[in-house]
Order: sequence, then structure tokens, then C-alpha cells
Amino acid sequence: MAIGCGASIVKIILFVVNFIFFFLGILAVALGITAIVKNSALEVLTQFGDAENYDVTSLLRTGAVVLIVGGVFALVVGFLGCCGAWKMHKLMLQIYAGIIIIILIIELTATIIAIVFTSDVTSKLKPILLERIDAKFDGKLNTGDAFTLGVNFAQVKFDCCGVNNYTDFDGANNWNKTLSDGRTASIPVTCCKITNKDSFYDNPSSAKYEANCQTSPSDVNSNWKKGCYSSIYDYAKDNAALVIGVGITIVIAQVFCIFFACCLIRAMKDQLNM
Repeated sequence: MAIGCGASIVKIILFVVNFIFFFLGILAVALGITAIVKNSALEVLTQFGDAENYDVTSLLRTGAVVLIVGGVFALVVGFLGCCGAWKMHKLMLQIYAGIIIIILIIELTATIIAIVFTSDVTSKLKPILLERIDAKFDGKLNTGDAFTLGVNFAQVKFDCCGVNNYTDFDGANNWNKTLSDGRTASIPVTCCKITNKDSFYDNPSSAKYEANCQTSPSDVNSNWKKGCYSSIYDYAKDNAALVIGVGITIVIAQVFCIFFACCLIRAMKDQLNM
């Protein structure tokens, strides 16, 4: 079907954009499958080791499944956009534009909800996190508990301790505060100032910190008085401009994709009426 010069340019742009999206979908699916295969091997190994690690493998598997589902969705959308543009297929372009419109509506709705209910989330999230610390946190570096893994990572990443401060761990029922030398810990290991963060992320048991940090915490050897809630909030606020910029860029790109798809559909209609 012959179309005008302007529509041809739109066709090429839409094809290239969605080809990139299609390629990213393939990459996501490949990474997800690779993670599942490696995770299956890890499960076999853990049969001969610590059974608690099954929680970790389950967490990894869930992440891999999410990656695969997201990748398949990107594949479908990218395929519709690519083929619809290249073959000038009206139905494909209509479905493609419809999907992008739905995604855009969901994004805008989620943004509005997040803005409107920010204060409610702030007031309700802290108590929930404190309850989870009391019920789930075990204080181990090589833990099999997903919540403890998250707390450990957050405390090291953001140089913080607890939701508000170190006292949040006073009621942690699953945390054995007695150290190997018989002393009683006042704070978890990850509340200490970890000097080898890069190594810690790969191997938590390699954490390096001052020997007396857990029993005699101070502002010098630990982050015991600095809560993670305020630290993460400050981090998000400091990077808000970047997040907003990326979000606006994505929305603009989606609007252009919808506009380009509609332009091609209109060009096909005009061509048929000639």
C-alpha cells in the first residue's frame, strides 16, 4: 500500500521504537529463564545444606517469573507495533494503540492515587513494618527469610537502622541477640557501618565492621540512631526530579506511539478513499 512521505517516516519511527521494545522483551525473557535454571540448580544444592535457603530460592524464582511475564508482555506489544507498522496492518495497530492507551490510563491512575493517599501510606506503613520486624526479623546475615534479607539490604544500602532507630529491634522475637562469645547484641550486624558494601551484596557473610559495634554501638561505628524510613524518604526526595523526568519521558513516548499508530491508521483510510 503506497502512503505519503510523512506517513512513511512515522511508519519507520514506530517500527524502530517497537523493535527496541521487542528486543528488550526477548532479553527479559532470556534473563528470567536463565535465573530459573540457575535457581533450580541452587535448590538441588540446598538439599545438602541449610534448608532455610529454600526461602531465598523461592524469592529468586518469583522475581524470575515476574521478569518472564513482563518480557512476554513487551514481546507482544513490540510485535504488534513492529508488524502493524511494517505491514500497515490496521487491526494490529488498533490493538497496539488500545494496549498503550490502557497502560497510560493505569499509570496516570496509579500516580493520582499515590499523590492523594501519600499521607495515609506514611501513617500506616510504619506500624506494619514494625510488626513485621517483631514477627519475622531473625538478625542473620545468611538468612532464609525474605523480609530479613530486605531489611539487611536496606540498612546497608542507606546506612540506617530500623524503621525509626535501633530500638525497633527490641521486640524482634526471632532474633537471637546472644553472640558467639556470649555477649548480648544491642543492634543487628547490618546496623553497623559496613566497610565493604560491594562484597556484602554478593556475600553477606563477608561483612566487615568494628568488632564491638553490636555490643557498644556509637555514632562512629554504627548507624543506630538513623532510621531507614527517613533515609529512604530523603533518598527518594533527592532523586524525585530524575524519577519525574523519566516518568514524563515515558508518558510522552507512549503518547507519541499512540499518535503515530493513529496517523498510520488514518493514512490507510485516506489511501482507501482515494
